[in-house]
Amino acid sequence: MLLEVVAVVRNAVGPGYPVAVKLNSADFQKGGFAFEDSLQVVQWLEQASVDLVEISGGTYEQPKLLGVEGIEEEEPQSVKQSTAQREAYFVEFAKAMQEKVSIPLMVTGGFRLREVMEAVVTGGSADLVGLGRPMCVLADAPRRILAGDKELPRYEAQLSFFPPWLSFLSRIKTLRTIGTFGVQYWFYAQIDRLGHKGEAEPDLSVMAATAEVMKQQKRWLAARRAG
Repeated sequence: MLLEVVAVVRNAVGPGYPVAVKLNSADFQKGGFAFEDSLQVVQWLEQASVDLVEISGGTYEQPKLLGVEGIEEEEPQSVKQSTAQREAYFVEFAKAMQEKVSIPLMVTGGFRLREVMEAVVTGGSADLVGLGRPMCVLADAPRRILAGDKELPRYEAQLSFFPPWLSFLSRIKTLRTIGTFGVQYWFYAQIDRLGHKGEAEPDLSVMAATAEVMKQQKRWLAARRAG
C-alpha cells in the first residue's frame, strides 16, 4: 500500500519534482511504532524511489520532538544514546538508519546551535537539518544561521503556562502535560500571526495563546458540524 501511495504521488507531480516523506523514528510508547518498524518503512520508501526522508519522533502522548517528558512512561529504543541528543534529538536514529539505506536523510528536532548543525551535516550523520519551532517566530532563521548567527533563540526555555507564583503546579503530572500543550499552542499562535499579519508576537503569553487556539478549534469544529 505504501509503495502504491508513493507511486501515485510521483505520477501526480512528475519526475522533476522531489518527493519527501516525514517519518517517526519511533513513537516511544509501549506497543507503539518502534525503531525497528521505522527501519523497515524507510527501506520500503527507498525502494519506492522517495528523494528524501525526514526523521523526527514522538506523539502528543510522548512529545519527544519537544524535548519534554510525556504522559506515559517512555519506551526505550534499541539505539544508543549520546550527548548530542540534548541538541539534536534524533541524530542517532538517522545514523543507525544509514546502516540500512542510502537514501538522503533529514533530521529535525532540537537544533539551535550552528556548530551542532554543521557537525551533523559535515560529519555525515544526516544530509540535511530541519528547523521547526524557531521558524514559528523567525521565518528567516536559516538565513540568519547562514549569515553567521551562532545560535537561534530557545523560545521554549522562556515559556510557561503557569505564572511564577503558580509554578509549583507543574509538579503535578496532569497539569504539567496541560502546560506542555499550552507551550505548543503558543507556537501555533505564532504561525497564525505570521500567516495573517506577516510577523510573530513573541510577547504573547502562553495562556492567551492557548485560549486563542482553543477558540479557533471550537469554531472549526462548529463549522465542520454545520457543513
